[in-house]
Amino acid sequence: MKTATKQPRLLDEVFSKGKNIKEKNISFYTIQKKEVVFNKYNLITIVPKKRIPRAVDRNYIKRVFKSEYQSCGIIKNKLISVFIYNGTPVKKITKKNKLDILKETKNLLKTALATNE
Repeated sequence: MKTATKQPRLLDEVFSKGKNIKEKNISFYTIQKKEVVFNKYNLITIVPKKRIPRAVDRNYIKRVFKSEYQSCGIIKNKLISVFIYNGTPVKKITKKNKLDILKETKNLLKTALATNE
């Protein structure tokens, strides 16, 4: 329960204004956390342009963090949201690498929450 109570507090840190980027002819919208560092990893969430209204909603962001499936969900263009660590390039989620990204995201978030307790 400790992580459940701590998690919303960490997510309460306000997201800075997002910006549009283009990656291989697909437009995305980035939402970057303000200088909040979880275990030396800056977290950035990338979502398709169509999902901007939901992505900006803080409750949606909380659900993405809580739900491993949502953070690695596959939609038509095979990308819903990913985390970028210290400027690592955007990771596209495909059927092949879905499980790897899922594990990586899960482990980093667990470590981040444990470190910040």
